[in-house]
Amino acid sequence: MNTTHDPLSERITEWAAQTNESPSPQVGSQGFALHEIVKRIGPPAQHFLPVLERHSRSTPSPAALSALADHALQSWTHLLADLDRETANLDAIPRQIEDVFFAVLEALILIEEAGQDEHQAAAQRLFNSIIHDLYIFEPLADLAAELQRPGQGPTQLSDLLCTGIAGLFDGQARLRQQPIEAIEEFVPLDVFLRKSSLAGATWWYVKWAAQRIKMTVTQPSRELQLEVCEGESAGPSLALDGWQVRLGHPRQFNTATLTRGVAVLQLSPNSLHFQIKSPGSSEWMDLFTQMSSH
Repeated sequence: MNTTHDPLSERITEWAAQTNESPSPQVGSQGFALHEIVKRIGPPAQHFLPVLERHSRSTPSPAALSALADHALQSWTHLLADLDRETANLDAIPRQIEDVFFAVLEALILIEEAGQDEHQAAAQRLFNSIIHDLYIFEPLADLAAELQRPGQGPTQLSDLLCTGIAGLFDGQARLRQQPIEAIEEFVPLDVFLRKSSLAGATWWYVKWAAQRIKMTVTQPSRELQLEVCEGESAGPSLALDGWQVRLGHPRQFNTATLTRGVAVLQLSPNSLHFQIKSPGSSEWMDLFTQMSSH
């Protein structure tokens, strides 16, 4: 079941992007949990530590623990609803499953590390809500196998979660190799603009979507052409047609609609946000790029 796809790497890069864009107590607590997850894997995952430690890790507050447990339970409920919907975006479901797995695992680990009795009920409620539907997490069986801790202290709910998933689907711990370069960090537009001249082509990514968006800047007009790409396809992908993209700052955005896999925007001098939303949705999502791509 081992593949080149690494959910933990993607989780950490997304978290690093969030700390750059909108640091908050909840994001800080998530970093603390990710650090504990890396510690559980041990030496094969040590290359993640520089990214985790480059951003401040705060000890979670009691309020943050409750918020993370509530968020994990809500995410689980939304996932079940999306799995039942005939109109669900099937391309997004695998990423959503990964996100919910980490949300649950992070909440359980943080509550266990805090060791406060007042949070045990929330942890038990979260665990009881998912334990009968562990089959949903089959794609995470290999990662769950890495996170097992046989014989390392008392068994916790997080251990039961990982052991259950790995055991159900014969999960095999992946063979991690030390990368030659540090993990690539995904960053939002404002960070990217401070370090780039926007020359050439840049790949951008939207959470839970299989497609990538290629942004090509024409100088000196600073016109941006956006092209949706998928897999090794030679031409634009129509998968996101009808989606809207916008570029600018909270008081003024330039907006365009993806048509035949392409859209054109104008880059203004004070552009800070690069966002996208699906047809019929009112929620705009940020797009991110990898600094090491330039």
